[in-house]
Amino acid sequence: MTDNNGRTPVHLNDILRRLEGAKGHFLTGQREILLAIREIIKLLADLSGEAPDSVGALPVYVFEAAASMIDYVISYLPGPAPDEVIAARKEALKQLMEMLDKEAERTGRFAESERDVLKVEALMALKKFLAHELEHDPHAPKPRVTKVEVE
Repeated sequence: MTDNNGRTPVHLNDILRRLEGAKGHFLTGQREILLAIREIIKLLADLSGEAPDSVGALPVYVFEAAASMIDYVISYLPGPAPDEVIAARKEALKQLMEMLDKEAERTGRFAESERDVLKVEALMALKKFLAHELEHDPHAPKPRVTKVEVE
């Protein structure tokens, strides 16, 4: 349905739905900015404790109090969406497994000693463990891995 000018009207529900998505991105960004500021404040607290004259002679507790207030504000902000966290976790695990494969292949190709063979076996055991982690939902209970078979 279009209006007299040939444009499709935008409904309030659509606007609110789209703004909700933007709000989530702003809150996530705000959280990250506050985390960065907190890390800088902690660094300043460490510097203040080591060399009081270099940071305006402010006592360490001033910086620690500011970091605590930022932590309090952060505790009320929503974190990233759960599906984003799960996707990032899976991507990180896949990249780690690829890296382990490449290192095992490189070490195995130029293996000269028993130590190199043991390194390849350890890398493959770690890759197998990561594959096990990748198969399971991080929020669901999973069986414990107590032994990994090396092929």
